[in-house]
Amino acid sequence: MLLFLKNTENTKNYFSFLLALLPISFIAGNMIININVIILIISALVLFKKELFKFQFKLLDKFLLLFFILILFTALYNDIFFIINDLYPSGYHTIF
Repeated sequence: MLLFLKNTENTKNYFSFLLALLPISFIAGNMIININVIILIISALVLFKKELFKFQFKLLDKFLLLFFILILFTALYNDIFFIINDLYPSGYHTIF
C-alpha cells in the first residue's frame, strides 16, 4: 500500500477519503472517531516523516505564538498568585 501512496495524487485522494470518513464516524460513535483520527495521524507520520516538522514562521505567526504564550503565562501567574495568597472565594476547591 505504501508504494501506491508514493504518488502525490493518490496520497491526496487517500487523505481526502480519511477526512471524508469523519462525519460518518461521528454517526458510528466515539471509538470509530478515535480509530479514524489515529489512522489519519499515523498515515501522515509515515508518509510525510520529517516534512511535517519543518516550520517556517512568518512575522504574523511569531506574533500569534507570542500572544498565546503571553496568555498562558499570565493565566499561570494569576492562578499561582491566587493560590499563594488564598484569595479564592469560599467554597471554591483548589488542588492544594
